Amino acid sequence: MGIDLFVNGRLRESDILKHLHTERLADSYLYGQIHFDGLDDEKDRFTSSREGIVADDPKYKKFLEKFRKKILKVVDDWDKWRLKHREEGDPENPRMSKKERASRGLYGAVSKEYGLPKLSKNKGKVDQWVQGLSGDAAFNFESYAECFVSENLIRKYIKEKSIKLSPEAQEEASKWKKAELESKKKGTSASQYAELRAT
Repeated sequence: MGIDLFVNGRLRESDILKHLHTERLADSYLYGQIHFDGLDDEKDRFTSSREGIVADDPKYKKFLEKFRKKILKVVDDWDKWRLKHREEGDPENPRMSKKERASRGLYGAVSKEYGLPKLSKNKGKVDQWVQGLSGDAAFNFESYAECFVSENLIRKYIKEKSIKLSPEAQEEASKWKKAELESKKKGTSASQYAELRAT
């Protein structure tokens, strides 16, 4: 794995990515060869073993700087492509917050369960529907997680401090509990309703 640098057909530096210090997940997916014959001129910039390049050579450093920019562009495109296909992208890419990235990742994992077999005649249509939901889903998953955490922390705080609800709050809570029970009643059988009341 890695990208090797060849000069005039000869390997001069194996895995030059180690000199770029991008430390991005996508680096582990990159492999291939770069051929840059411009490093072979009247100046000897190769190490004594002839299998490396002198690290502080100005021409080599300029090449690495330009190459690093190209690699970061490739890694950014890789991240966009992965997210488009509901796969994990590059967690170090600053294009989106960690929460948004995690939210998209969760949607990707959940939505895969709704995919149809390859030979299904409706696969393309369903895939489009699922893809169309991804933007809203990422926002809603993130918002739901924030609501879930804050609501449950408040519950724990109220319990910890033994805070009593005001009469108005108790009345409002009773109203919502009744509405919830009525909604469940409409969607359940009589026996299931009896079980609900017992819980």
